[in-house]
Amino acid sequence: MDNYSDKLKRLFISLGYTSEEYKNIVSTFPITNLKDETLFNKVYENYNYLLSLGYTKVDILTITKKKPMIYGLSIESIKQKIDYMISLGYTKDEVLRMSVECPAIYSHSIDSIKQKFDYMSSLGYKKEEIIKITLNQPEIFGYSIAKLKEKEDYMISYGYKKEEIVKMFKTHPVIYGYSIEKIQEKIDYFINLGYKKEEIIKMTKLLPSLFNYTIDNLNKRINDMKSLGYSKNELVKMSKNFPTVYTLTIENITQKIYDMIKLGHTRDEVIKMTKLLPSLFNYNINTLKQRIDDLIDLGFNKNEVIKMTEVLPAIYTYSIENITQKVEFYDSIGLHELMLISPEKLMFSSAVVYARYMFFITEKNLVVNMSNYNILFIDHKYFEKKYGVTKQELLKKYDFKSYLEEKENGRTL
Repeated sequence: MDNYSDKLKRLFISLGYTSEEYKNIVSTFPITNLKDETLFNKVYENYNYLLSLGYTKVDILTITKKKPMIYGLSIESIKQKIDYMISLGYTKDEVLRMSVECPAIYSHSIDSIKQKFDYMSSLGYKKEEIIKITLNQPEIFGYSIAKLKEKEDYMISYGYKKEEIVKMFKTHPVIYGYSIEKIQEKIDYFINLGYKKEEIIKMTKLLPSLFNYTIDNLNKRINDMKSLGYSKNELVKMSKNFPTVYTLTIENITQKIYDMIKLGHTRDEVIKMTKLLPSLFNYNINTLKQRIDDLIDLGFNKNEVIKMTEVLPAIYTYSIENITQKVEFYDSIGLHELMLISPEKLMFSSAVVYARYMFFITEKNLVVNMSNYNILFIDHKYFEKKYGVTKQELLKKYDFKSYLEEKENGRTL
């Protein structure tokens, strides 16, 4: 007995375990129930079998330190588990990767794994989605179905729809591991900041990983943004449509402000613009610079472009095809200056503006120019009431796509 005890310890040390790790492993259930001779043989056999599967020595150390019971399993049991996972649709490499991250997979019965897989299928997940989710969060196989359902029921009771929860868990499966208390704590925190229930639901649907941030992390972000010139209330407003603002580093935000100043904006204007359109923080500075160059090519000077984007920061996010089409149309009807005076008109549908323009010049004999251009942009209901024609009727009668096609063939207004 003593001889095998010494041999067993030397075997563990030779494989890369420390003396302390050896003690922890051999004293773990069910390993502790095995005789030294039996354990010696199983460690030797299982270690070599795991190597043959494709695990590295480091992988095996990682797995067995977390789950020593693997040395108590039969090789046939390990093989069956891997073969079953492959039959579900995982590749062998994926099974190995999952088990390094979560060795507990080897301790779950095949029936238990099948139940989780079937349960997620019943929620509407496709097979490929279940595989993707569990690859990212293999711990899901260890959760009880009762706990999973309890979490889903809780979120539905708060106001999320079942299909929304399914979608959130697809993009951020780690939510399955959160306790209801942790989720509620985060919801209460956002309510205290001034968010409404519907806004919290909207934010977390857009960015489920918000649940992963500690309250200390979120408080730090608020303080960081205050130091840059944004108030708490302004941050709350910005995050309602762009919750990513909570996840960007302060270094990233500071750099973007600096880069936009280099483009020609003042610091105050950058702060103002990003309050209106916080998604600007997500845009590469070269993309913003290219948009300025594109607008200069359309006949504006740089100062004009800077002023236009300060009034309507969304110009930076529009496709150049969209902007070019609109600018060329306004140029063709003598309203080039409109983009300087009122750049927010770029937000209006070209199809609607074209239809109204044609209506005025052909049916009302009215010249549209810089003194009365606002008639092109009045509210739909007011337009219908005043002129007796619906939006749909105008769009059908004066088709913008047909105009563009004719324009391509050389026709002009």
